[in-house]
Order: sequence, then C-alpha cells, then structure tokens
Amino acid sequence: MDRTDWKFGTKNIKILSLSIVYNGVAFPILFHIMPKFGNSSMQDRIDLMTRFVRLFGRGSIECLLADREFVGDKWLEYFNKIQIEYHIRIRDNFRVERPANGKRAKASWLYNNLKMNECVFHR
Repeated sequence: MDRTDWKFGTKNIKILSLSIVYNGVAFPILFHIMPKFGNSSMQDRIDLMTRFVRLFGRGSIECLLADREFVGDKWLEYFNKIQIEYHIRIRDNFRVERPANGKRAKASWLYNNLKMNECVFHR
C-alpha cells in the first residue's frame, strides 16, 4: 500500500494505491483518488483493502507491506481480525509496551542494534 501526491498544473492529485509484488516489482492494481493532499484516512485504507479482499479473496494476500504513515490501532486491529499478516515500518517516535515489564519505550531504542536492511518480526 502506498500514497502519492502529484501536482498537474494547478490541480493537486492524491492517490492511495494497493499493489501486488512480483519478483521485487510492485504493480498497482487498485487505487483510490483522494479529495485532498496529506495522509489517507484509516477508513480509506480499510475500504481499499476490503475491495481487494472482495475481488481476489483473503487467501491471495501473503502480507501487507506499508510505510510508517499507515499506522493506527483500528487499522492494525482490522488486519488482526481478518487474519492478514502485515509488515509496517514504524516511526522513530513510535512507542511499544515491553512484554517483560509492561513499561513503554521508544521502538527505535528497542531496535537500535539492527543493521541496515535487517528487520525483526513479532507475532
């Protein structure tokens, strides 16, 4: 999932797209033109995913890959509810609860030992 802002003359165009990835190349297959610039709403994202699932089935999704702008409790709850795995980059100031003691910490601090192109998955 991605979002892009374009300017065509004096017209602002904002597109929310959903792509499939094949051999490392993303091919946009569904998109929604948004009414204004800026981040997409959670409901816009859920509507696009629901449309994909209705057309192609949940089983056709290996996982959702999205950038750090695509976060939010209800958004992630949606994927947990329909049992779709997601891989979403986190913001530098994103806070997580540490299972060992229940305290909240900056995620960037918890993962600062990762090298470039390394990642951690939590289930």
